[in-house]
Amino acid sequence: MLERGSVALLMAATTGIVAALAGGCQKREPPPEAQATYRQKPTPQFLAESVLTVPLARIREYAGQLQFDATLGAADQQPIDFQRVQVGTERAQVARIEPESGSYDLLEKELEQGRIIARIRSDAEVPSLSLGPGWTWWWVDKHGPRNTWRSVFIPESEKLGKRVALHDSLELMNHDRPWRQAIARFWFVKVTSPHGDPLIVETWGTCGGCCKQVLVVGVSM
Repeated sequence: MLERGSVALLMAATTGIVAALAGGCQKREPPPEAQATYRQKPTPQFLAESVLTVPLARIREYAGQLQFDATLGAADQQPIDFQRVQVGTERAQVARIEPESGSYDLLEKELEQGRIIARIRSDAEVPSLSLGPGWTWWWVDKHGPRNTWRSVFIPESEKLGKRVALHDSLELMNHDRPWRQAIARFWFVKVTSPHGDPLIVETWGTCGGCCKQVLVVGVSM
């Protein structure tokens, strides 16, 4: 089991680049133009257990009622090399994540039933995560015999790839203070282990509390 280290700066030793990394779902004041005024809570008209098989048109119908905040500060954009699990290097390409504007106001029982909390796109194609130049929706629900939280990545077009239920369980963290608006981030964690120095790339997003999802783990020997 890897222990999480605190990260403020990541040293990309192979290129001499120092990349300043933004925090995850940390409490901060949003920019004035990003203050939340949208509190609508559209409900998907299908069950969470069918999200991998329901016709895409049904998901699009639900997603079409949502709004996503493109303002940087609420949204996040980072140069990420998913294949080599590196940040800010010459091979890294831009990835962007935008929160669903009402995600900060979700109740846990609503999240259990399944909701889209953000959308993601990447200039580089990442087939294992169904990411690419088109938008991929980040769906969260509570599912399975162990009733665990999970993330499902759903491309807005079937041409972009298949829906993917991520292998690592989603982690849901609650806060004492309520969120004032929706936030989404890429978060980079560097740890030390006997097998190398892994860099973990995660997505963070508001979902009533804060949802954290491991995307990829890279180990440098």
